[in-house]
Amino acid sequence: MKQIPVVQIKSLTKKLGKKTIIDRLSLDIYQGEIFGFLGPNGAGKTTTIRMMVGLISMTDGDVTYKGVSVRHNYRKAIAHVGAIVENPEMYKHLTGYQNLQQYARMVSGITEARIQELVQLIGLEGAIHDKVRTYSLGMRQRLGLAQALLHSPAFLILDEPTNGLDPAGIRELRHYLRKLAHEEGLTVMVSSHLLAEMELMCDRFAIIQKGTVRAIQAVHENGSSHELIHVLLKVDSLSAARHCLTQDFPEVAVSNADAVNELRILITNEQIPGIVAALVKFNVQVYKVQPASKTLEDKYLELTEGNVI
Repeated sequence: MKQIPVVQIKSLTKKLGKKTIIDRLSLDIYQGEIFGFLGPNGAGKTTTIRMMVGLISMTDGDVTYKGVSVRHNYRKAIAHVGAIVENPEMYKHLTGYQNLQQYARMVSGITEARIQELVQLIGLEGAIHDKVRTYSLGMRQRLGLAQALLHSPAFLILDEPTNGLDPAGIRELRHYLRKLAHEEGLTVMVSSHLLAEMELMCDRFAIIQKGTVRAIQAVHENGSSHELIHVLLKVDSLSAARHCLTQDFPEVAVSNADAVNELRILITNEQIPGIVAALVKFNVQVYKVQPASKTLEDKYLELTEGNVI
């Protein structure tokens, strides 16, 4: 059965005078996935997010949440959404707990138990009754996440959520989001520049450049068993390994890799066991067999032309 998207962005366009900022951008985001939204500064990420939550108007196109149009039924559509756009704003003279109580009054049905649950989730039990003006930026980010989740939204948007977080805080946030997405079915969209972190956090990503989507794909995309892939071989003798491969697999392209005693070969997944067996039979010690797949950083820099705006 075909999966129905929780979020559909349809030909979203934003023009300022004669300049097109966002050009017919379209995305589908599905339940329970963490979707990365990547692009260099000025590519249009925050402008897209601001249109998605109604902070600025759309020139053309539409966004729907669970089938409800932002253009035609904003109040009902946005009820499905929690968001932190740029920096979370708080009442600094109130405590963290009082802030959550204040936001809870804006939406019916939020209980004290829900507030307590979120305080534990974000790890602020020891500081939740302190004034927000005493919070670090990382603590305010955590409180903002709790605020965005108060009404149990179906879709969560986070614009640069790791700003101000230390490595431990970033890892905790990643675990929170993956648990919410994969165990509780929350759909999450994350905009960030931390590519290594996005690779660990996200299931799929879109790369936006100059207001258009350049690519949408899974973070870890595996080819078929018959597709040619680059594989790195670490061996004890490059010359012996080359001789073996030339003799037994003349069709395989072989080149030196960057690391010492490593070869790069272009083969299919199905050929790997036979090549390893042949090398061992040829008395070549094999220390590593690793697909040389492109990292998210490689894909990003390739598609954004080295971060040119």
